[in-house]
Amino acid sequence: MNLSARETFLHSVAGICWGGLVYLLGNKALGPGIWSGVLASPLIGLIVGRLMQPRFENSSTGVRWLTSLVTLYFAATLFGLVVGSWFWFAQTSNSRVLERCWEGLASTWYGCTLFLPLLWPLAYFTHWAIEHGDWFFVRRTG
Repeated sequence: MNLSARETFLHSVAGICWGGLVYLLGNKALGPGIWSGVLASPLIGLIVGRLMQPRFENSSTGVRWLTSLVTLYFAATLFGLVVGSWFWFAQTSNSRVLERCWEGLASTWYGCTLFLPLLWPLAYFTHWAIEHGDWFFVRRTG
């Protein structure tokens, strides 16, 4: 199943918004490595949206909340792997790949858990807004 232009746009914009929020929340903790994740955020939004949005839309309310939690940590995992990869590539010493990737991943998971009361409802709202995103594409006349 291919994504429509509408879905591609909405998932990419959601990824950009989440990237901006993560930058605001984690800039001091992750330093310059956070930019790799921010730049990858539209792609992360597409991947996460493609895999998780159908599950959200076809579920009851309780399952929707669980889906939004899984979505949050899945996106955080992708973001953390990108940041960890940047840590590894930017490192001048001969450090191990897994250690550097784990550093970015663990930092992202920690931040996600720390801000869970804010981020979990926001993940739910993001799914809901994409599901009801037709308002953005309504042709305005007047």
